[in-house]
Amino acid sequence: MAANFEQGSDARPTGSKLDLIQATVAAISKHGLSELTSAKIAGVAGHTAASINFHFGSKEALLLATLREVSEEFAGAMQRVLEEAGEDDLRALLGIVDASLGRGLSEGQVQCEVGVDLWLGAPTHRAVGAAQGGPAST
Repeated sequence: MAANFEQGSDARPTGSKLDLIQATVAAISKHGLSELTSAKIAGVAGHTAASINFHFGSKEALLLATLREVSEEFAGAMQRVLEEAGEDDLRALLGIVDASLGRGLSEGQVQCEVGVDLWLGAPTHRAVGAAQGGPAST
């Protein structure tokens, strides 16, 4: 099932939204979540910083969309691994390890690192922390 990126929409992001999400993954990988700025994301995407607000409303909303996209991709990879493994527990375990280390995801290790960075950084990012059900700090 696709993640909700806009209220009332089950569509996966495309076009400029997808460009910005992919740029966010690359920018987090390069700079880390604590050093991430709209300008850095926009620079990687080849867009202006204002395009983040235009397409997502805020950098925090873009971070949430990025977390959803990375989570969806990871969940899809895990589902494929488990379906392919069938009843073979060892094959399932090895497939999960392979997918988690990057051989099952499009950007592999980068996606995994970004997902972890987003989850671990959530307590210091109000919107991401709130999405996890934690305290909404600044």
